[in-house]
Amino acid sequence: MSLEYTKTMLQTLKQYHTSEINMIINGNDDKPLLLICFKDGCYELKSLNTSVVEICDDINSTIFTINKLMNVVIQTN
Repeated sequence: MSLEYTKTMLQTLKQYHTSEINMIINGNDDKPLLLICFKDGCYELKSLNTSVVEICDDINSTIFTINKLMNVVIQTN
């Protein structure tokens, strides 16, 4: 997924914060790895492999955390 597409999806989650929308990032094998939603003014990221939950305030920190969690997932597989 490109950086611009990721930013657009995160902006969409924030724009429609009154709806329950989840974004799922899959690995190369199409297995779901991360669940992302916008709750209470923050992005909530959950690693579906480790159940680690991270909370981020803005798009830049969210993208950084996505990369961090994806690296953890890749290393554990």
